[in-house]
Amino acid sequence: MPLFVPTDTLTLLFGRRLSNAGTDAWDWDETRIANFIDNLKQAMRYQGLEWLRQIQRPLDLARVGPTLVSPKSIEGKEVIAYSLIYTELFDEAESKMEELCTSIRLSNSNAPWAIEWGHRSQTLLNLLKTAPHKAKEQLLEWEQQTIKNLKLEKLAN
Repeated sequence: MPLFVPTDTLTLLFGRRLSNAGTDAWDWDETRIANFIDNLKQAMRYQGLEWLRQIQRPLDLARVGPTLVSPKSIEGKEVIAYSLIYTELFDEAESKMEELCTSIRLSNSNAPWAIEWGHRSQTLLNLLKTAPHKAKEQLLEWEQQTIKNLKLEKLAN
């Protein structure tokens, strides 16, 4: 999850499984730990890094993201919409934010986190419609808060 999506936990949303000898199963064998680690490192080097090279910036995430997550994923819609705001593609972002807000409403969840999510998304959509650069400023604020929440201050650029 990009840092500009507010969170206090690490979430892995986009991705693919690393294959192991043609399958996506990785069997742990206490007697062959070194071999397991070597195979995993090799898969990460040749499959994982190639995948990561596709996504270097928020715009890459907005463009490649839809192929990496279910079209029904509300979280995926959020990341894609926010990525478009972050890259200042405000018109495109507005339609994605509309989809996101509709999806959240249709989920009919009364859970406190879902209600907060709906309010947050609607507020961002309103900003996007009235003052698009303020919507981006909000993402930048959330990014700083997420860095703090995840205790990544020492790693931040």
